[in-house]
Amino acid sequence: MKFLLVALCGLGLLVGCGTVSQAAITDRQVPLQPVLIAPSATPTPKPTRTSVPTPTLTPRPTNTPTPIAVPLLPTLDPEAELLDLRLAGVRGSRSGQLLRREAVADLKALIDAARRDGFVLEIRSAYRSYAEQASTFEGWVQYELSSAAQTGKPISRKQAIAYAATYSAKPGTSEHQTGLTVDLLPQGAPEIGFRIPDPLKDWLNANAYKYGWVQSYPIKYRDGELITYELMGYTSEPWHWRWQGRDSAKSLYDQGYLDTDSLLVPPTLPRICDAEHDPCMILSAAPAKLVAIPTSTPIAVAE
Repeated sequence: MKFLLVALCGLGLLVGCGTVSQAAITDRQVPLQPVLIAPSATPTPKPTRTSVPTPTLTPRPTNTPTPIAVPLLPTLDPEAELLDLRLAGVRGSRSGQLLRREAVADLKALIDAARRDGFVLEIRSAYRSYAEQASTFEGWVQYELSSAAQTGKPISRKQAIAYAATYSAKPGTSEHQTGLTVDLLPQGAPEIGFRIPDPLKDWLNANAYKYGWVQSYPIKYRDGELITYELMGYTSEPWHWRWQGRDSAKSLYDQGYLDTDSLLVPPTLPRICDAEHDPCMILSAAPAKLVAIPTSTPIAVAE
């Protein structure tokens, strides 16, 4: 019997901006570990004691998808070498914005291609240290507390942390700490309340993979219901892009990971991100297998 490895975007890996409805989120959903699901055995006709022949049972086709092999990342040094994007000649960057050496050339190529097609991009955020991520997350906690107070319906700090965690990563869990992730916005976008115009969103979705970039948290639906948060632990962020390498990014794109009804998501990068490993230490670059979860399979929620 074959087993199907179902990978559900293991760690919370995002830092972005934006707000969500406070009434919509009540509990932080913990990313799940991969599980093995064994398909049901094919029914086998039992022998009969009578002379009447027993009809042969025909197994029904299942909606179990074929596993999709996706290379995780090109070989990376465990310890990152960070480059200043402005000094590296990357348009739309500010002095002091850093990224791992492996990703810089592909980021420059992506931004230059967007400019040729009429989209001027700004790098709102790149590498963040552990301390910077702690400050960023606390800023969103304070934002939630202040916003609730202004409505006359104050919330507790625990509630504010839960709300903030739906769109901003706690220190030690952010993809930005890997030095492989950027937030790409239109030039001049506001600090809060920004959105990605549909033409730019469509352009990035259609072209970013050509330069090795994948959207970490694409919007997802199942049976008409929005499940982005349920599936990945964060709300959708069309501005949040992670360098995956061109071969891997193309493989994900060809398999339709950006399709809103596909439950295929980019693989989690094994790493250690804490105050002692800053930037994150990359643990492995081994190939990973991903599958789209059958629509009949419920997505479990950790308590």
